Amino acid sequence: PGPREGFGDAMRRLAGVPRRDPEGPSDYTADHLAVLPLPSIWPLLLGGGVAILTTGLIYGLWLLLLGLVLVAASLWGWVAAVNRENRYGRLEPDRGEHDPGAR
Repeated sequence: PGPREGFGDAMRRLAGVPRRDPEGPSDYTADHLAVLPLPSIWPLLLGGGVAILTTGLIYGLWLLLLGLVLVAASLWGWVAAVNRENRYGRLEPDRGEHDPGAR
């Protein structure tokens, strides 16, 4: 027979909770925990579009249409930027010999 199961592990198994992770290295610098997206203007434009859209509900159809166009354009741009970043990674400027700031 194999090793005996501890009381805590038996209770977790009966409750359907997975086992605890084994002890591992505590250095998180090697792990890719999260990647922050690149800064973008699209969330700000989306917020402005939503503000204009809700103002258009009060003041008139022309503001409503302007808000809808701005919301649609900013959503399109934001999704395109995220897809581009996911597909090609973070694009950084080429720092070659022709760049005076490169050392």
